[in-house]
Amino acid sequence: MLGGGLAGLASAWELVKRGYEVRVLEANTQVGGRIRTVRAPFPEGLYVEAGATHVVGDPDLRSLLSELKVELARPARSRWPQRVGFKRGVRTVVSSEEYRGEEGPPLREDEAALEFGELLARYFGSAQEHDPRTADWAQGGLAALDRISAEQLLVDRGASEGFRHLAETSFCPSGSLKTMSGLGLIREALNFQLEIGWADTTRIVGGADTFPQALAQRLGARVLLGAQALRVEQRESEVTVTFRRQGETQQLSARQVICALPGTVVEGLQLAPALPPDQLRAFSDLNIASVTHVYAATRTRFWNARGESGNAETDLPIGMIRDESALQKSTAGILGAHPDGPQSRRLAALPEADRQREVLEAMERVHPGLREELLAVHSVCWDTDPLIRGAFTWPGLEQLTKQDPLLRQAHGAVHFAGDYNSHRPGFMHGALASARRAVAEVVARETSVTAG
Repeated sequence: MLGGGLAGLASAWELVKRGYEVRVLEANTQVGGRIRTVRAPFPEGLYVEAGATHVVGDPDLRSLLSELKVELARPARSRWPQRVGFKRGVRTVVSSEEYRGEEGPPLREDEAALEFGELLARYFGSAQEHDPRTADWAQGGLAALDRISAEQLLVDRGASEGFRHLAETSFCPSGSLKTMSGLGLIREALNFQLEIGWADTTRIVGGADTFPQALAQRLGARVLLGAQALRVEQRESEVTVTFRRQGETQQLSARQVICALPGTVVEGLQLAPALPPDQLRAFSDLNIASVTHVYAATRTRFWNARGESGNAETDLPIGMIRDESALQKSTAGILGAHPDGPQSRRLAALPEADRQREVLEAMERVHPGLREELLAVHSVCWDTDPLIRGAFTWPGLEQLTKQDPLLRQAHGAVHFAGDYNSHRPGFMHGALASARRAVAEVVARETSVTAG
């Protein structure tokens, strides 16, 4: 198993339960991949979720969490009487009753008369008709929708400017309807429908990293940390994995390998024989969302003392500010900056000191008094992490029908798993679905070889 993120760990655990002998090679010194709970340098036991956070009601995901005895909760969020905004250089504070959220074009009268779920069904169909977990996107007329942009799809289907804005801000991971394929947006909307119908979204008690750690504990010594895979060589009945650990080059042999590395890292892995050119191109052409978070820990939650929510919508380069500590009990607090894609990429490229200075200056404008209360600053830039190289993926034109199958295609005895080649990139249940598929491939190949 290459990679100790959720897909790799879940694959390994399932194979162990089926009686297979496994090893998990994880290049980092901790498991979890893009499930990352950051605790240092924050005070009073506070933490932030820098990656996957929410647990939706996916039955398989909930079943695994229950099996591992990972506790879930729906923490109550305190409601503060005033909401803060910062637009066009002006700080505003309005009562929660007056707050209307991000401004945008209004829905048409016929759209405004519908519930949100009804709007989704009008423009995207239903998850019962095309279940995103099992749909064949290349079938029938669906493939044609992958050749047009999400913007064009909604224009063709008669959506107003207001609904197009709503779709772009609600479930368009590329950040722009113009860059994402129409079929890609349909998949997002159908996933959204499924998740609305499931149980309420919850969080993992004590931090999301409790989940991969529970899997790693079950696997025990089968997990090798600090082991970076370098080369995978296939022979007739054996696969040899070369990896570096503690400064030494080592090797392991196996009958099959599941490569659960981030899709962005796969093209840098030496494979012998090499991937076919079109499959290698599918990995190199992945569209990756840029995610940069900058967190400021403060001595007190001074914003709450003013009766204000720590959450604030801004048009500043730092984007939305969130109160990361709102669901935790402590005197201290944490505010987090969440810039959008282009600004996230720009901030990630800055030296750490420059990034912190820019974000703190902007946060001070939105929440005056921050600097006097400041205890620590920490940033997470997924783009610049050499073992991750970006956040979640999204499909551009024709990628869902042409690229996605190649990302899932086994290469001899090497199988690929990860949220990037699932129906739900960026989500825990997507990673878990990819693990189930890869395990099924391993079992089928093992059965075939044994029968032969």
